[in-house]
Amino acid sequence: MTFLTTARQFARRNAYRGGKWTLNGPAIVLLLIMYSPRGLARVTVSLSRYLYDWDSAQVRHQHAGNTETPEYVKAQNIRKANLKARWMVASAVTVATVGPVLAWTAPNALAWIVAPVLFVWIVKMIPGKEFWEYIVAFGSAALVWWKLPHWLALVPDPPWWLLPAIGTAAVLTLGWVGRPKGKDLLKDSRAGLPSELVKPTAEMVVDALIRTGIPGMSLQNAERIHEETRIIAPGVATSSHGYILEMELPPGITTEMVAARRPSFAAALRRDLSMVWPAGLPEKHPGYLRLFLSHQPMNKAKQPTWPIAAGKPIDVFEPIPMFTDEQCRWVNITLAGTHMVMGGASGSGKSVGLRQLGVALAFALNTKIVVFDGKRNGDLEPIRDLCHAYFEGAEPEEIEEQLQCLRWLVTERAKRAKFLSSLPRDIRQPKVTPELAARFPAQLSPIAVLIDECQEHTEYGIKGNRDDKKTRDEFVALYTKLSRLARSVGIMLVFVSQKPDASVLPSAIMGNCGIRVAFRVSEQVHNDQILGTSARKNGIDATTFSLHERGMAWVRGGETADTMVARTWSDMVELEPAHELAAKAYRLRKEAGLLTGQAAGEDDETAAPKANLLDDIRDVMDNPAGQVQPASRMHLATIVEALQLVRPGAWDHLDAESLGGMLRKAGVFVGQVKIGNRNTSGIRRQDLDLRVPEDELVEAG
Repeated sequence: MTFLTTARQFARRNAYRGGKWTLNGPAIVLLLIMYSPRGLARVTVSLSRYLYDWDSAQVRHQHAGNTETPEYVKAQNIRKANLKARWMVASAVTVATVGPVLAWTAPNALAWIVAPVLFVWIVKMIPGKEFWEYIVAFGSAALVWWKLPHWLALVPDPPWWLLPAIGTAAVLTLGWVGRPKGKDLLKDSRAGLPSELVKPTAEMVVDALIRTGIPGMSLQNAERIHEETRIIAPGVATSSHGYILEMELPPGITTEMVAARRPSFAAALRRDLSMVWPAGLPEKHPGYLRLFLSHQPMNKAKQPTWPIAAGKPIDVFEPIPMFTDEQCRWVNITLAGTHMVMGGASGSGKSVGLRQLGVALAFALNTKIVVFDGKRNGDLEPIRDLCHAYFEGAEPEEIEEQLQCLRWLVTERAKRAKFLSSLPRDIRQPKVTPELAARFPAQLSPIAVLIDECQEHTEYGIKGNRDDKKTRDEFVALYTKLSRLARSVGIMLVFVSQKPDASVLPSAIMGNCGIRVAFRVSEQVHNDQILGTSARKNGIDATTFSLHERGMAWVRGGETADTMVARTWSDMVELEPAHELAAKAYRLRKEAGLLTGQAAGEDDETAAPKANLLDDIRDVMDNPAGQVQPASRMHLATIVEALQLVRPGAWDHLDAESLGGMLRKAGVFVGQVKIGNRNTSGIRRQDLDLRVPEDELVEAG
């Protein structure tokens, strides 16, 4: 593959140069004709020096004053041998060069030339000087002189254009020899060569680094920087998609400093920004730079086929190929055990990325998929038929259904946590593992929640409307609880928004999202909200993506590097491939009996489930808002506020007095509890577990 790429680049590079020479052909021919007399003079001088053996003649002249010295005799003998050999070579070359012309134009003259040359060659080549040797040489020469014209008459005449062509070639060759020394006929044939065809050198790269404006690197100390920069063997290497160069930067210069000036670096190299990719290596020191210069801009390079497109089942607990890097290698993410955020301006490719992730999760056969499509534009329509629950729109009645689903997810989280803690010690784990999910599918199958345009939830309604504010607050509270506590029980959230600021995704949610993907954004605040504080200052800047770079994004939390530029699978832009793959996944799930919820036509378990008072209070006390440690005691008024946030549809009617009555009825001791300086009615966490047979649990419809 690398050989083919190198050959292709070589052919393109030389085709460009050849085209430039062809375009300037008439001017080049005229110049060569003008320079041909000077070329003839140069050839004549060089030939004369060769035949005269100029170099050995100078040695002989140095010893000319002492004609009988051994040095003079040695020099004289050497020159005689050289002259003999050179004249014989010259005569043979002359005959071979002039012979064809004379053969067709003057065969008799050629016979007179060849005969004596043959006589001399035979005499010189046969050792000794016997009389019979001269007879053989003379006879051979006479035979050639007599018969050669007759033999040449049998040779067909050449085409009429051959002699003019030979003459033209001779004139142009003499012109090339006579061209001005140190000056090309054509100004640098590489000038104007497309940047992707210019093969970089290590010196070119270091020169470009000097011009990026990195503190301590300037043209004034260029020589020192060249000396301090250590190029790692083999230097500039060619891969199938570009050139790779590794180096150790001068002391005190870090890879991060170079990455922060990538636009300046690309400008200095005269390359498209999407072709210049400086990066470090985790196993090396901070000053170790690995530079990749791609043959094509990253958004135009041909991607390999997405591995998921093979249509085979995958495991959500294993790395999932989601993006390609600058070398068109697949970049994996592991969604299990974390949450994910995708952000970007409208048209940047985030919905396509979410569609690709949804199709990938469809092949994780034991994973239940829940979709909230806030745009109702059909981006996730291909996977609708296999989703456990699918919601779209943001009208009041639709929002209520989606709230009920989130409340179900919170309840499901609590049930799973309780189930995990009830497992035998020999198999108990602090989180859902592939083994536990396979062993207890009804209780612990993974759940992936895809929320497209999550601002439809967290910024729902009219700002001044009290009911809408209550809905917004509930969405934020539910998402916050799930983001904090749901990862360990196999529930994964994927947030997508074109407005990824703190009002849409508060830090309490963002802080729990281990995978961040920033497509093109318009503001620095959005960039840093997704990728982390000072990300743009450190060169991790999604505002630099152009409108033509759809699908390209900064990815933080992938399997390959801490933060990198990557690209979603371009084929997923069209809906047809997504529909085809989703249909395959649907058949696999159906054959395995793994369709659930809406996909299986089951009763909607996400709609307004019954609430268990004691379980909800345990959940509230085990995971108090704003605290890391569980609460050992809590006032009734505080419990009421927390319950109404967790499950407002079930506990909106409660106040402290009615809650106390329900707890007493359930057999839970309610008394005075002092927390801080406040002493009022409350309960202790341990009292919730002291009694209560299962058939006495209090439920709310």
